[in-house]
Amino acid sequence: GFLWGTGTMAVLGLLVFFVSRSADERREGGSVTGSLPGEERGPAEGDAEIARLEAAVERSPGDVEARLTLASRYLGRQDLMAVWNQAKAVLEITPGEPRALSYQALVRLGMGQGDVAEQMLKQALADRPDFLEGHLHLAIVYAQTGRPREAEAAIDGAIRRFPAQEETLRRLGEEIRASAAAVPSAEL
Repeated sequence: GFLWGTGTMAVLGLLVFFVSRSADERREGGSVTGSLPGEERGPAEGDAEIARLEAAVERSPGDVEARLTLASRYLGRQDLMAVWNQAKAVLEITPGEPRALSYQALVRLGMGQGDVAEQMLKQALADRPDFLEGHLHLAIVYAQTGRPREAEAAIDGAIRRFPAQEETLRRLGEEIRASAAAVPSAEL
């Protein structure tokens, strides 16, 4: 379950970057924040789970784990504002919570604030060095900001820290590098 969760979060993080780089300008009558690819489609598959999580958060607003799980589902839907709001609520409850910082860092990267995202992830990893998602998200930030050597070093550092997941981490590192190569990099 741990590997699946870690892999899922890395892939979801990559989705955020693809979407943030390919967002369209606002069409007449469209959303003020613009439209994302696929927005014209019907509701996403995870609506029932998200509704269940939203209800759980409404019943128990201080449930950090429910908020973080909800934020990860919103990330999968590329609903960056909802990700931000859930992570912000978690940080108000538990300042410095690494997963919340990591999710907000991905949103910052999607906003073109790679330097802020990097600092947030470094803070999360300083507080919790065994935070595997944080290492992966830092590699994503480096890859997406045109720093492939640092991205590779982040993956190598994760492999040293989590040798049992070496194969998975190498595969995810390749996916991170491939996603960065598919998108024009910009120094942020």
